[in-house]
Amino acid sequence: MFHKHWCRRLWIIGLLGHAVTGCRHADLNRNPAGLRNPGEEVLVEEGESAQPSLSADGTKLVYVSGKRPLHNSPQVYVKDLRTGAERRVTFQNGIVSHPRFGPRGDQIVYSSTTDEDKEYPAFLRESGASGVLPTWLRQPTEVYVHGLNSFDIERVTTHAGYDSAAKFIRNGRSLSWTQVTRDRAAIISSNRTTHQTIELKGLDSNPTDFHLANDLTTAAWVSYDEMYAHARLMLRHAGKVTEVAADHATLKLDPSFSNDSRWLLWSEFDANTQTYTIHALDVVTKCAGAVAFEAAGSRRDPVLTPDGGTLIYTWLGFDKPRVARAKFMPKACP
Repeated sequence: MFHKHWCRRLWIIGLLGHAVTGCRHADLNRNPAGLRNPGEEVLVEEGESAQPSLSADGTKLVYVSGKRPLHNSPQVYVKDLRTGAERRVTFQNGIVSHPRFGPRGDQIVYSSTTDEDKEYPAFLRESGASGVLPTWLRQPTEVYVHGLNSFDIERVTTHAGYDSAAKFIRNGRSLSWTQVTRDRAAIISSNRTTHQTIELKGLDSNPTDFHLANDLTTAAWVSYDEMYAHARLMLRHAGKVTEVAADHATLKLDPSFSNDSRWLLWSEFDANTQTYTIHALDVVTKCAGAVAFEAAGSRRDPVLTPDGGTLIYTWLGFDKPRVARAKFMPKACP
């Protein structure tokens, strides 16, 4: 069975769904108590915030945040990194997750349980599912595209089950997302103009969280192949498919690419510390290693700024998750 660590359970089910017990209103230019690394800066302190992603120009940040004074459940927020202004985007009853910007920055795509909770209530769903997929990939969700300059909300999927981790690909011409049906995962792609929908092939069995780099050929995904006892991070580059960090037989999640398609980043579970650490791979030289941090805690959801100089991520330390950033310092290789 795959490792069902508390961090991922926290992410989808319990991360932002408990009763509000209080919120801090901290100066975002200062580190909160407990975050001791002077090289890290907290970008979002209020509530419990996670799953950051950047606009193409690097000026705006989108993320989910809950346990706030006006709402308990996670909602999508957008923050202008130039002015510090924050805007709430969604007002939904269900759990909202995995927001991503469109290429022009005027749309986001995200997932929500709101409609599925009404259409397929818990007592109608299959229970006791077994197999290789972890429980978070059975969360009933649908994919939505939301206009940031209008009230337009488009429901993209109507499939009963998990539809999530959606991204705009091919410069916004298509969407891709993970779909799970009866304990089988697949990557679905839909053309935004023709709405033709296909399943992407050649990705092993049970592929999830597919990322296509900006060069339109390099790609990464997390595979739950039945032949292996752990989720594998797969990379397709220069026409070849290989497993990333195959010598680390541990859970690897949250793949993302740098703007120039040179760096692949991911989160990796460390059994010794029982935390997640951020790793980076130079896809050309194959140099890979953990990104060093001084402060304790798990770090997830890594994304690089367009210039490749700054890493933005979720930092889970001591009391709650926050969105933070630090200088990107990958492992030096000979």
